[in-house]
Amino acid sequence: MQLYEVVDNGPRGKGRPSKGGAALRAKRYYVKNHLLVLEKRRLKRYVVKVKKIIEEYKYNPAPILDKLKNLCGNHIRRHFEGVKECQLLHFINLSREDQYLKFLSDQGQLFIETLIKNPKDTLCTEKLEQLQTDMMKKHSMLLFSFCTLLSAYLLVHHAENLLRNQVFENDEQKLEKIKDTCLTLYVVSYDHIVENYRDEEHQHYQAEVKVEEEENIVQHVATPTDEEKDNDRQQNAESNAHRPVKPSHCLFSPLLFQLLDYKMTYFDDLSKSYVDVDTKNGIDTQQFLEATEGVVELFELLQSTAFTIVQNDMNGNIKKIRERYNLNPEVNATLQSLMAAEAPEKKRNATQALLWLTRGLDFTAEALVRSLDNKGEELNTSFTEAYGNTLKKYHNFVVKGAFGLAMKACPYREAFYQKIGVASDAEVEKMKKWVYALKNIIRIIQTVFEANPAYIKGM
Repeated sequence: MQLYEVVDNGPRGKGRPSKGGAALRAKRYYVKNHLLVLEKRRLKRYVVKVKKIIEEYKYNPAPILDKLKNLCGNHIRRHFEGVKECQLLHFINLSREDQYLKFLSDQGQLFIETLIKNPKDTLCTEKLEQLQTDMMKKHSMLLFSFCTLLSAYLLVHHAENLLRNQVFENDEQKLEKIKDTCLTLYVVSYDHIVENYRDEEHQHYQAEVKVEEEENIVQHVATPTDEEKDNDRQQNAESNAHRPVKPSHCLFSPLLFQLLDYKMTYFDDLSKSYVDVDTKNGIDTQQFLEATEGVVELFELLQSTAFTIVQNDMNGNIKKIRERYNLNPEVNATLQSLMAAEAPEKKRNATQALLWLTRGLDFTAEALVRSLDNKGEELNTSFTEAYGNTLKKYHNFVVKGAFGLAMKACPYREAFYQKIGVASDAEVEKMKKWVYALKNIIRIIQTVFEANPAYIKGM
């Protein structure tokens, strides 16, 4: 039962309760409107996430779909033996939070139908319910990522289809048009939320008015012919073609609020964790870069302009390594092969970038390990000590001063751990796995440098 259902539904005034209003009425007003705000904030978080994915993949549906299919395939192999990819995508489409956008809902259904070529591939109700239970019990945040990726793909793909027959002077003009189309289509409506919280009395009154109007029409207007009825139906269908569809409460609402109420830590929201970076046959370059971008986001949570120098340095090094990787993804598939391929060259920009990136990551890992091991220690102490043990020896006087300011500007320990969502023992363990996976990768890279001093000679 929702909170609004147990609030008294007595007579209501308009707007904010003024002087002399009954205490119960005032309480009812604030409870009702607080719930409305919460619903909007939850949906806003989802919308922001979808837009971020669209921008990250530069309004190109193909790589978004590839990412989604890879995630689905990996997850099925690990956790859902016997489930097919199209079955999981079918469930994800039912789970999306944007079902009230009709065009996107229709596109999702068409997309799933193209994947399901065999009637046996569709899930029966019992299997669907079991899949929902398992996903929500163990894999809520991954399901949230699935939903945002699918919505992003459908939105951009639909925008591309709308512009397929248009001619553009250049790619930049086409990209701008796709952006405008996406923004125009993705208008979030909260009508269904307001509908849930409308007063029962108001709904009852509206129903009575509608009945009276229909009775008056019957009394004063001749009964329409079958042909007129068909014309009315066709006009209504055309006018409603692009209107938001009210969510299905059996599939939509419960799942939506479970997903958005789930407590998400910083480590749940990472696109790639160091725990998942493949290191068996060398450190996977693409996975390593994707995971390291998450470290840059971590410094944003420190909310200090003094750490801008750290973020800029990391971003610059990531960019140099990725540029080298993109020249030949097969040759540069691992960090080890990338360094070996670049070794004979006079300028070894990617190797130098990796050297400094590793030093920065070593500093970060050292600070976080120290913070986890010393629960009573503030962040400024943890980061200062870590800086002294790692980066400080490589910096000149000016940079040391800048880092000294950054250490002093660290937030309080309690505030930082609240922002990254780490409080319980289970969340601390999750953070430790991430940090120690990072330290293992740093150790592997440092071992390569030690075994091949020519790689970093003169750096």
